[in-house]
Amino acid sequence: MKKSQKKPSPKRLKINASYYVWRLFQRDNGLWYADGRGNHPSLGKHSLGTRSLEDARNAVTALDQAMAIQHGILDPRDVPNSGFEFVSIEVGIDAFRDYIGRGEATGGVRPSTKKRYRAALDHITRYCHLQKLSHWGQFRERQADHYADSRSKAGAKPKTVYLELTLLKQLVKFLPERGMAPDG
Repeated sequence: MKKSQKKPSPKRLKINASYYVWRLFQRDNGLWYADGRGNHPSLGKHSLGTRSLEDARNAVTALDQAMAIQHGILDPRDVPNSGFEFVSIEVGIDAFRDYIGRGEATGGVRPSTKKRYRAALDHITRYCHLQKLSHWGQFRERQADHYADSRSKAGAKPKTVYLELTLLKQLVKFLPERGMAPDG
């Protein structure tokens, strides 16, 4: 057998995970590492924090998923049991109402704006219930497009739809800033 054709040693393995290819290797101290520098983009080297090959394989699966989320290949809302609890539609909207209801000096809106926003937030809440969306983890960009279409078909004027979409965009941005939804 030629040198270039040698079998992978138990200390070096190539793992084709769901999103990336990883080269696992074991250092002299017995710890397993995952090398993702051969991917595009380069994912670097990571300690898997274990001396067990089985645990290393499990850890590289989690690392692969985390890197896919970080690089925008995987939406964190699509990961089952990711450990993130999404807030309900009502809780998110109530928190946003409290946020915009602050005094003007602290960044809140005028009473007339708050009144206009209240109607728009009521429409958004009603839409989410009709679509059977119970929490913000289920809300996607396509829902915003569908919301705009349904409001237009219901007779809302373009300026109204624009206001409601802008408010919805602010709400979706607000939730991760307050730790109520993951970024992205």
